[in-house]
Amino acid sequence: MKKITLLGSIILALSAVSLSVSATPVKPIQFAKGAIGTTVAGSFKGYDDIQYSLNAKAGQTLSYKLTSNHDLAQINIYAPGDKPGKAEALVIGSTTETSGKFKLPKSGNYLIQIYQMRNTARNNRTVNYKLHVEVVR
Repeated sequence: MKKITLLGSIILALSAVSLSVSATPVKPIQFAKGAIGTTVAGSFKGYDDIQYSLNAKAGQTLSYKLTSNHDLAQINIYAPGDKPGKAEALVIGSTTETSGKFKLPKSGNYLIQIYQMRNTARNNRTVNYKLHVEVVR
């Protein structure tokens, strides 16, 4: 009986730990009616990241410009269905730039990830950012 109670306690403890670890919520980017772009802003700290979803069609051009305090923010843009840690990003801001434009390869929800590099994240720096995006034919 003690073994069953101990096993049950271990399972319950592991369940509580797994529930406390959650994925970053993805915020949808919506354009005002008739607009081709918008700006979103916010802040995050340390190893946190911010994720946005942007729906667009194949062949459209996505323009983006990310600005932040002390240029701390970086950007990755993933194709529809791709996720950080599971696939390579279409745009890797830490190796390219935090602004640019490119033709979208397929239709769907593009994931835009905003984060800071490890050297500043480990210092638990707060990043204030603005992201401007436009989608044109």
